[in-house]
Amino acid sequence: MKNILLLLLISPLLFSLEFYMTSWNIRNISMNKIQDRDLNTLRRFYGERRDYDVHIIQELRDKYVINMLSVDYRAVTSKKAKGRGNHKEFYGFLVNKKFKDVKLFDSRAYRKFQRPPSVIILDKKIAVINVHIFHGGDNSKNSLGKRMQEVKALKDIRKQIHNKYKIPYKNIIIAGDFNLESRQIGVSLKDKSKVWINRPTTIGRSNRYGNSYDHFITHREIEGKTRVVKEIIKNRKSKYFIKKVSDHLPIEGKFSLIELKK
Repeated sequence: MKNILLLLLISPLLFSLEFYMTSWNIRNISMNKIQDRDLNTLRRFYGERRDYDVHIIQELRDKYVINMLSVDYRAVTSKKAKGRGNHKEFYGFLVNKKFKDVKLFDSRAYRKFQRPPSVIILDKKIAVINVHIFHGGDNSKNSLGKRMQEVKALKDIRKQIHNKYKIPYKNIIIAGDFNLESRQIGVSLKDKSKVWINRPTTIGRSNRYGNSYDHFITHREIEGKTRVVKEIIKNRKSKYFIKKVSDHLPIEGKFSLIELKK
């Protein structure tokens, strides 16, 4: 009995850590075309969520436009543009200034991705992987197969983060535009992951809502709540929203991660 009590006293204790975040593919946004965009909508979205822990963004066409979206956060982008040909982009992170130790990590697994993901490490206890799986232009069996192979390779990045930074698997979140439905992602991973969001996140010109391509991925034991921010398009024509804002809707999530206390 004494040994059990002693073990409890010297062992780390696990506490719940509430983590709030969003992910949004803001379609080809750059400083060159910023005047053509509805900046008020973008700024209002982030301003209403200024207490969130991190916002991740896909399809930044340069490293500077992210500074136009919010002054409340620390802006971080991938060091180099990711992709090939005309499909190059930067991954963006708007990080809450409460985090004092923010590291950017670019995976070694470049050859496995058309647009290799970027990762931020927050205070040595949380990792967020920002991903934009390459679409390929169609939904042929070949294109779908390549996308699913990229998703499968995300497990290698997660393992690298766990080994290099000692981040618990339960505190590693993968998020972004996967260009795949949640079921297809689950088939690709085949592990202890949970895929969040199975509602449409893209917008079509003739059909207001399209595919469910944007997701969060966590350890399956993590609890949380997620949703698609559909109200952002309320009372607007989809044609306007696609041109001035994005062809994707943002997604947001609240997750109960673990905090290790000694």
